[in-house]
Amino acid sequence: MKLNWKVNNTAVVALLGEPTSKTGGGVTAICLTYERHGIEFTFATKNWAEKESIIDFICFFQRNENDKKCAVCGKDTN
Repeated sequence: MKLNWKVNNTAVVALLGEPTSKTGGGVTAICLTYERHGIEFTFATKNWAEKESIIDFICFFQRNENDKKCAVCGKDTN
């Protein structure tokens, strides 16, 4: 699967695994952050129950080179 603007939040997790953090909901848009990859997805909804919210914007940042977690499952690794 290619990543594009029509990819939804469920597909992002299927592609990249569990995120480092999940934020938003209620009054702010939902957001998935993948620190190991240096990428954060913000979606076009404020409701976590909506499983097919499309990407609103993507933020790239310097990734954490010291993070020793599996990029797929998020468990500690050596």
